[in-house]
Amino acid sequence: MKIVSWDGHAEINDGTNCTAFFVRDYGLPILEALTSPRHNAAPIVSGVKFPQDFMLPVVQIVIENTAAATTYRRYLHQWFDGKNGQSRPLVVSDDNGANQRQMYALPLGLVQVEGGAGLIFNALLKPDGKVDPHFRWRAVAESTDTWSVTTSGSTRVINNGGEDDAYPVLSLTPTTAKSVGSAYKRWVPIKWNGEAGSAQYPVDITGGGLDTAALVTAGKVQASGVDLAVEVDGSIVGRWLADMNTASTKIWVPLSFQVMPAVELAVSLTAGAVTSIEVDGDITTYPSAGIIMIGTEAIQYTGKSNNKSQFVGITRGAHGTTAAIHNPGVQVDAIQHSVYILYGGGSGVRLTTSPSAQPIFSLTASTNSSWVFTEFGETAASRLGAWQYEVDPSSGFYAFPYSTGGLVTKTLLSPWDYLGIAYLELASTASTANIIFENVCGIDTVNITAGELYADDPDELMTWDLTHYGYVDGIAETADTTAVPGTRNSLTSWTQTIDLTGLTDTATRYMFSLRLTGFPGTPVASGFKSFAAINSATVALANGPTVTVNAERTNYEIDATITNTTTGDAITVAFNMQLNETLEIDTDQSVVVFLGDGSSQGQAVRRVGDPRQFWLPLSPGSNTLRYDDTGTGNVTVEIAFRKRYYI
Repeated sequence: MKIVSWDGHAEINDGTNCTAFFVRDYGLPILEALTSPRHNAAPIVSGVKFPQDFMLPVVQIVIENTAAATTYRRYLHQWFDGKNGQSRPLVVSDDNGANQRQMYALPLGLVQVEGGAGLIFNALLKPDGKVDPHFRWRAVAESTDTWSVTTSGSTRVINNGGEDDAYPVLSLTPTTAKSVGSAYKRWVPIKWNGEAGSAQYPVDITGGGLDTAALVTAGKVQASGVDLAVEVDGSIVGRWLADMNTASTKIWVPLSFQVMPAVELAVSLTAGAVTSIEVDGDITTYPSAGIIMIGTEAIQYTGKSNNKSQFVGITRGAHGTTAAIHNPGVQVDAIQHSVYILYGGGSGVRLTTSPSAQPIFSLTASTNSSWVFTEFGETAASRLGAWQYEVDPSSGFYAFPYSTGGLVTKTLLSPWDYLGIAYLELASTASTANIIFENVCGIDTVNITAGELYADDPDELMTWDLTHYGYVDGIAETADTTAVPGTRNSLTSWTQTIDLTGLTDTATRYMFSLRLTGFPGTPVASGFKSFAAINSATVALANGPTVTVNAERTNYEIDATITNTTTGDAITVAFNMQLNETLEIDTDQSVVVFLGDGSSQGQAVRRVGDPRQFWLPLSPGSNTLRYDDTGTGNVTVEIAFRKRYYI
């Protein structure tokens, strides 16, 4: 084995300025067995651990250019200074100069050899497992192959001329449409406006309605909507449809959000490429890689600097938007999820969410700024948007959900058509029960559009206190009251709008409380003594999420299995992108990147079969790869790998 260069410096062994060689042969690391103990039996080997102290053989360097000895001593100190912690390539070859290969290593020291007249040094090098997981020598030049897949089941023979397994990078680029899968997509940026985060918050991703009737007429969507899918961050998720095959179809999806306050652009942007974007404001809560929105332009970033309020690794005009000129001071918003509406799948059926788990409010009548309730909760399930109730169980006062209104004792049924507070008997000690609705986006008004009140005889009813509260930062503030019904012993219809906008700040919790006292009485077997109940209500939200549905784009849905039939290993690839865009799969580092915007798409690849460290290794010699994907159009698969050697 001959040393060719260190970190690009060929002078280290050019025979004129320096000569370099290993003082001993290169060996394999001494591994530590990982075992699982067993009772009354020998342990099972479950894997291996690479040593922490493994070093390359010492590289001895002799300065041959004695006329410039001082200069080359300085060079060696510079070349082997490891203070920055960066590994560098050591390139070697066969003795005849052929078959160049390299290993990345960190220089740990440069020691002058005694008796060498200051011309002989030993370099200590620690190999970097980040570059190669097994401390193998890897070919300097990549081996590449281009495979044009035109039908499902196509195969390609790839020759790995190395001595050990190689781990390829696969680049998949569809070039013509396929016959199945979602042929169209629309990107939906969602801006979270709440002052607090929320888990599984229901969002209408149409922003008020999508004309699916036109899509059905055009043959792009089935009338039932079973082929209409929603993709969130690269994965198909559950959704609920309302008013399918109309001009105002709504698609509700539960999404989780964190608080990422909007910031402002600090430096103007042209419509061209940039390496960074600087903003005024705190971006600490923003993810390390993600999407920001300026006006109608989506911008993908792959890194950020919190102390500089700067995003880096910039891709302009992401997700089909158009790069534009932006002036300082314009708002910059975080887009926490990449959401796509997918359709055009022919007769295919996509994932839907169980109706029993859908939000409790009306999917048809509600919007992202107004939730309409004719049902308020369900006993058997945790429904999104459900109301709550609180009561002192020691009193005759209690909250009650029931299925039909009226002055009779109700059987508890789900979902709750009515939600109310009642007394079965009055007592001289006042008790209170509460009906509660909460929303992290804030509440402007609660409009009780239908309800019922009932008050018992005056001689049994000493006090009636029905008060409405809004909670600001956890503190209850009185917003309104409801007077005792003027007619006793009779049902009274109830409508009322409670305005919370006059409180000290935005309320995130609404509550109405009924507080009653009276003389001890005998329970009425046929009904309640007094109660207040709501049958329908509309809640206007203060800061609901902002949704924009972008224009329709064509789509290529990769749903492929790639198998190395030689080894039996296989991976699945599921991803949506346009024609002539590329998905890059690094099977060495287990990293998936959509090159269209530089975004990480690790969810797109899954291993088939038993767990294993590497996705799709190429064994030494010939390997046959097979590509299976129903309805495949033309897909160009580029395969790049570095051959790996023991010595």
